[in-house]
Amino acid sequence: MLLALSQSLFRRRLTRAIALPIVLLLLLSGMSIWQITRLLSALRWVDHTNQVISQANTTQKLLLDMETGLRGYLLTGRQDFLEPYEQANAEIDANLSQLRNLVSDNPSQVQRVDQLVVDSQQWKQQVLTALDRKQRGESEPFSALDRRKQSSDRIRQQLARFIATEEQLLFPRDAQGVHHER
Repeated sequence: MLLALSQSLFRRRLTRAIALPIVLLLLLSGMSIWQITRLLSALRWVDHTNQVISQANTTQKLLLDMETGLRGYLLTGRQDFLEPYEQANAEIDANLSQLRNLVSDNPSQVQRVDQLVVDSQQWKQQVLTALDRKQRGESEPFSALDRRKQSSDRIRQQLARFIATEEQLLFPRDAQGVHHER
Protein backbone atom coordinates (compact mmCIF):
# COMPACT_ATOMS: atom_id res chain seq x y z
CA MET A 1 0.00 0.00 0.00
CA LEU A 2 2.82 2.34 0.86
CA LEU A 3 4.41 1.58 -2.48
CA ALA A 4 1.14 2.30 -4.32
CA LEU A 5 0.79 5.57 -2.40
CA SER A 6 4.40 6.55 -3.23
CA GLN A 7 3.86 5.75 -6.89
CA SER A 8 0.64 7.79 -6.96
CA LEU A 9 2.34 10.75 -5.26
CA PHE A 10 5.29 10.45 -7.65
CA ARG A 11 2.97 10.43 -10.67
CA ARG A 12 1.14 13.54 -9.43
CA ARG A 13 4.39 15.39 -8.84
CA LEU A 14 5.74 14.26 -12.18
CA THR A 15 2.54 15.37 -13.92
CA ARG A 16 2.74 18.77 -12.20
CA ALA A 17 6.41 19.11 -13.05
CA ILE A 18 5.69 18.45 -16.72
CA ALA A 19 2.23 20.08 -17.02
CA LEU A 20 3.12 23.40 -15.38
CA PRO A 21 5.92 24.28 -17.85
CA ILE A 22 3.77 23.12 -20.76
CA VAL A 23 0.83 25.30 -19.63
CA LEU A 24 3.16 28.27 -19.12
CA LEU A 25 4.75 27.68 -22.52
CA LEU A 26 1.32 27.56 -24.17
CA LEU A 27 0.30 30.74 -22.36
CA LEU A 28 3.46 32.56 -23.45
CA SER A 29 3.05 31.27 -27.00
CA GLY A 30 -0.53 32.55 -27.09
CA MET A 31 0.57 35.97 -25.82
CA SER A 32 3.36 36.10 -28.40
CA ILE A 33 1.00 35.19 -31.23
CA TRP A 34 -1.46 37.86 -30.05
CA GLN A 35 1.31 40.50 -29.90
CA ILE A 36 2.63 39.54 -33.35
CA THR A 37 -0.88 39.66 -34.81
CA ARG A 38 -1.45 43.16 -33.39
CA LEU A 39 1.94 44.31 -34.67
CA LEU A 40 1.25 42.98 -38.16
CA SER A 41 -2.15 44.64 -38.19
CA ALA A 42 -0.62 47.98 -37.16
CA LEU A 43 2.08 47.62 -39.81
CA ARG A 44 -0.54 46.89 -42.48
CA TRP A 45 -2.38 50.09 -41.52
CA VAL A 46 0.86 52.08 -41.61
CA ASP A 47 1.63 50.67 -45.05
CA HIS A 48 -1.91 51.44 -46.23
CA THR A 49 -1.66 55.02 -44.99
CA ASN A 50 1.70 55.44 -46.72
CA GLN A 51 0.12 54.18 -49.97
CA VAL A 52 -2.69 56.72 -49.63
CA ILE A 53 -0.23 59.57 -48.99
CA SER A 54 1.88 58.47 -51.95
CA GLN A 55 -1.18 58.38 -54.20
CA ALA A 56 -2.24 61.84 -53.00
CA ASN A 57 1.26 63.15 -53.73
CA THR A 58 1.04 61.66 -57.22
CA THR A 59 -2.29 63.44 -57.65
CA GLN A 60 -0.65 66.72 -56.61
CA LYS A 61 2.14 66.17 -59.12
CA LEU A 62 -0.30 65.44 -61.94
CA LEU A 63 -2.32 68.56 -61.16
CA LEU A 64 0.86 70.62 -61.06
CA ASP A 65 1.94 69.16 -64.41
CA MET A 66 -1.44 70.09 -65.85
CA GLU A 67 -1.14 73.67 -64.61
CA THR A 68 2.45 74.00 -65.78
CA GLY A 69 1.74 72.64 -69.24
CA LEU A 70 -1.30 74.85 -69.63
CA ARG A 71 0.58 77.94 -68.47
CA GLY A 72 3.47 77.23 -70.85
CA TYR A 73 1.12 76.80 -73.78
CA LEU A 74 -0.92 79.91 -72.97
CA LEU A 75 2.25 81.99 -72.72
CA THR A 76 3.98 80.67 -75.83
CA GLY A 77 1.26 79.23 -78.03
CA ARG A 78 3.60 76.30 -78.74
CA GLN A 79 1.91 72.90 -78.73
CA ASP A 80 4.95 71.12 -77.22
CA PHE A 81 4.47 73.14 -74.01
CA LEU A 82 1.03 71.55 -73.67
CA GLU A 83 2.55 68.04 -73.45
CA PRO A 84 2.74 67.85 -69.61
CA TYR A 85 -0.89 68.93 -69.45
CA GLU A 86 -1.99 66.28 -71.91
CA GLN A 87 -0.01 63.49 -70.23
CA ALA A 88 -1.26 64.37 -66.75
CA ASN A 89 -4.81 64.89 -68.02
CA ALA A 90 -4.78 61.34 -69.40
CA GLU A 91 -3.87 59.95 -65.95
CA ILE A 92 -5.66 62.20 -63.46
CA ASP A 93 -9.12 60.58 -63.51
CA ALA A 94 -7.74 57.07 -62.97
CA ASN A 95 -5.46 58.43 -60.27
CA LEU A 96 -8.34 60.06 -58.39
CA SER A 97 -10.37 56.87 -58.75
CA GLN A 98 -7.54 54.84 -57.26
CA LEU A 99 -7.19 57.36 -54.45
CA ARG A 100 -10.91 57.03 -53.72
CA ASN A 101 -10.62 53.24 -53.64
CA LEU A 102 -7.72 53.42 -51.20
CA VAL A 103 -9.74 55.50 -48.72
CA SER A 104 -13.06 53.71 -49.23
CA ASP A 105 -13.00 52.74 -45.53
CA ASN A 106 -12.94 56.42 -44.46
CA PRO A 107 -16.13 58.33 -45.36
CA SER A 108 -14.70 61.81 -44.71
CA GLN A 109 -11.71 61.11 -46.96
CA VAL A 110 -14.00 59.66 -49.66
CA GLN A 111 -16.00 62.89 -49.49
CA ARG A 112 -12.79 64.92 -49.93
CA VAL A 113 -11.80 62.86 -52.98
CA ASP A 114 -15.29 63.24 -54.43
CA GLN A 115 -14.99 67.02 -53.98
CA LEU A 116 -11.55 66.93 -55.62
CA VAL A 117 -13.09 65.15 -58.60
CA VAL A 118 -15.82 67.76 -58.91
CA ASP A 119 -13.37 70.65 -58.56
CA SER A 120 -10.87 69.16 -61.00
CA GLN A 121 -13.66 68.63 -63.56
CA GLN A 122 -14.67 72.29 -63.16
CA TRP A 123 -11.04 73.35 -63.56
CA LYS A 124 -10.75 71.21 -66.70
CA GLN A 125 -13.82 72.93 -68.15
CA GLN A 126 -12.21 76.31 -67.49
CA VAL A 127 -9.04 75.04 -69.18
CA LEU A 128 -10.95 73.92 -72.27
CA THR A 129 -12.39 77.42 -72.60
CA ALA A 130 -8.90 78.93 -72.22
CA LEU A 131 -7.45 76.54 -74.81
CA ASP A 132 -10.24 77.32 -77.21
CA ARG A 133 -9.64 81.06 -76.82
CA LYS A 134 -5.91 80.63 -77.37
CA GLN A 135 -6.45 78.57 -80.52
CA ARG A 136 -8.73 81.30 -81.87
CA GLY A 137 -6.04 83.88 -81.10
CA GLU A 138 -8.13 85.62 -78.44
CA SER A 139 -6.75 86.81 -75.14
CA GLU A 140 -8.20 85.49 -71.94
CA PRO A 141 -10.08 87.91 -69.67
CA PHE A 142 -8.56 88.50 -66.25
CA SER A 143 -11.74 87.22 -64.59
CA ALA A 144 -11.26 83.82 -66.25
CA LEU A 145 -7.62 83.67 -65.13
CA ASP A 146 -8.68 84.60 -61.61
CA ARG A 147 -11.43 81.92 -61.51
CA ARG A 148 -8.99 79.27 -62.71
CA LYS A 149 -6.42 80.33 -60.11
CA GLN A 150 -9.05 80.19 -57.37
CA SER A 151 -10.04 76.71 -58.55
CA SER A 152 -6.41 75.59 -58.51
CA ASP A 153 -5.88 77.04 -55.04
CA ARG A 154 -9.02 75.30 -53.74
CA ILE A 155 -7.83 71.96 -55.14
CA ARG A 156 -4.39 72.42 -53.56
CA GLN A 157 -5.97 73.24 -50.19
CA GLN A 158 -8.21 70.19 -50.37
CA LEU A 159 -5.25 67.98 -51.18
CA ALA A 160 -3.26 69.51 -48.33
CA ARG A 161 -6.12 68.79 -45.89
CA PHE A 162 -6.46 65.28 -47.31
CA ILE A 163 -2.76 64.56 -46.79
CA ALA A 164 -2.76 66.16 -43.33
CA THR A 165 -5.64 63.89 -42.30
CA GLU A 166 -3.77 60.83 -43.53
CA GLU A 167 -0.63 61.94 -41.70
CA GLN A 168 -2.66 62.32 -38.51
CA LEU A 169 -3.84 58.75 -38.99
CA LEU A 170 -0.28 57.61 -39.62
CA PHE A 171 1.23 58.73 -36.31
CA PRO A 172 -1.04 56.67 -34.00
CA ARG A 173 -0.76 53.68 -36.32
CA ASP A 174 3.01 53.98 -36.46
CA ALA A 175 3.23 54.43 -32.69
CA GLN A 176 1.07 51.34 -32.25
CA GLY A 177 3.54 49.33 -34.28
CA VAL A 178 6.52 50.70 -32.37
CA HIS A 179 4.78 50.07 -29.07
CA HIS A 180 4.17 46.45 -29.95
CA GLU A 181 7.73 45.85 -31.07
CA ARG A 182 9.04 46.44 -27.56
